Amino acid sequence: MVRSFPNIVITGTPGTGKSTHSSLLASTYSPSGSSSHPLRQIDVGAVVKAEGFYTEFLEEWQSYEVNEDQLLDHLEPLTGTKAPEPTESEDYDEMETNQAKQQSEEDEERGGLVLDWHTCEVWPERWVDLVVVLRCDHTVLWDRLEKR
Repeated sequence: MVRSFPNIVITGTPGTGKSTHSSLLASTYSPSGSSSHPLRQIDVGAVVKAEGFYTEFLEEWQSYEVNEDQLLDHLEPLTGTKAPEPTESEDYDEMETNQAKQQSEEDEERGGLVLDWHTCEVWPERWVDLVVVLRCDHTVLWDRLEKR
């Protein structure tokens, strides 16, 4: 099944604004002619903790050693499987694209994920339509992290 909505990865160093930007994007994006918000923000770190997708807690770094296989298996059904082909491509399938457009926003397999995490190399390329890497000035970043 071709996904109906794009999957977006927002990544960057802790404190750059990933969660802020992800939630803003998910709460305000709506396709033309629609008042709904089809994007779903997923705070990957929270999913890892809540679902137990880690092998150990690293005391020195105050972080989890993530079991990437478990994480990917959990999220894959939500990704919409594959991106639609560009209309000018020889692989473009109009019927497949029209089926994707008919998917309900409640359909778990429709795509439309905003994946908020500190890294992007874990995601299979076929899942991702756009990667946004956030950066900020080191002095601003330091101030933000000190407040945490």
